[in-house]
Amino acid sequence: MEEPREIDDPRWERAHEAIQANDYAGALFLFKAMAKDGIKDAYTKIGYTYSLGGYGVDKNHGEAIKWLRKAYYEVDDAWAAIGLGRSYYYGQGVKKDYADARKYFYEAARIINIDIANLMLGRIYHDGLGVEKDLAKAYYFYRRAAAKGNLVALFKLGWVIHEKGEIAKGACVRYRAAREISKVKRKNPKDSRLRDLPE
Repeated sequence: MEEPREIDDPRWERAHEAIQANDYAGALFLFKAMAKDGIKDAYTKIGYTYSLGGYGVDKNHGEAIKWLRKAYYEVDDAWAAIGLGRSYYYGQGVKKDYADARKYFYEAARIINIDIANLMLGRIYHDGLGVEKDLAKAYYFYRRAAAKGNLVALFKLGWVIHEKGEIAKGACVRYRAAREISKVKRKNPKDSRLRDLPE
């Protein structure tokens, strides 16, 4: 998760060090302590920690939704909007609802025009999830995500170009994206250019 800003509290850095050390329970303790002290930026971190689970924290989608909603409605946090969109897209902690997923992904794109929000909006329109399939909108959102460096979106953009009838051009875009994905993955599998929204 990208940091919107640095928090002037030593617990913030310690919590991120705990995450790097796979001590999610320790990080969750620190984020909750900060939230209790009025540091609202911790809300999203708490929500994601519950959503992902593992490393000493039980996955709890109900708690994740609670904290992500607080972060979205009280802080207008784009990452909270992404988390809520993901929850509705996959039906985690809430009933699967592509219209609500789309709403939150639009909000994240509005707040900071983040690549993952555009990628997911592209998927919704490309696959016709809760909307009519719309290749023009899919192209628009994949292109915005790819412009931010997202290689998954670039690969998907190649498929849209193919489906629009430009088969050779689409194949070239997919090939270029696949080659770049492979190269980046070898260097750093956690590179932000490979960012996707896993279930």
